[in-house]
Amino acid sequence: MNVIKNCFSSLNNILGMSCRAYAVSEGHAASKFGDKILAAKNTPVELLTYRSADLSKERAITQEILSRFNITEKFVAVRIQEDKFTDLKSKTIQGHKDTVARVRDWYNPYQNYLGISMGKLELSSNVTKKEYRNAMNVMLMEKDDFNKKILNFDNLQKNYGGNGNKSWVVAPLKDLLDKGAKLYPDESCSLRLGQPFIITLPETTKVNVDIYPVSKK
Repeated sequence: MNVIKNCFSSLNNILGMSCRAYAVSEGHAASKFGDKILAAKNTPVELLTYRSADLSKERAITQEILSRFNITEKFVAVRIQEDKFTDLKSKTIQGHKDTVARVRDWYNPYQNYLGISMGKLELSSNVTKKEYRNAMNVMLMEKDDFNKKILNFDNLQKNYGGNGNKSWVVAPLKDLLDKGAKLYPDESCSLRLGQPFIITLPETTKVNVDIYPVSKK
């Protein structure tokens, strides 16, 4: 039981922390987590909106998820899809609200019977509709792994993405994070060529991608 509690201690600290964030018009910023002052100066401060504080907490949870799965910002997000869903001219893609997956939602945790905060199991389509965001199924992996295991290898994942002309689309994970991506581990995916995730983004967000057409036999 102690092992289980230790395993989730870092996420518990993030999910349960008392956080206030401040913006400073002049001078240095001050942030307070619980009773610990990280940096403070005798300068006028203005309390940020609740949404800004929420975003700070979301980013902290996202970073903890990345750490738990040994994912760095140098990873890429990879998916395969029919070309009709890709803007081939601008080389961009966009998510939608009807992804099919069962995900672990660490952004809205619950207390299990041991009193430990856990991510809720949710349908990805429910998450996107509740939060007014779009989503896409992706595999997170290092770029070298994409080149070796997917792009230059005949793997089962080529069978996904529809029956028409299709391509691998690849975006740097850092670009997605900069656009406000939230990460949900996909617990219903059987393919493990990378780390399966559902990534959600604000509704109007378009993602720049590299495009690699799937060769036909």
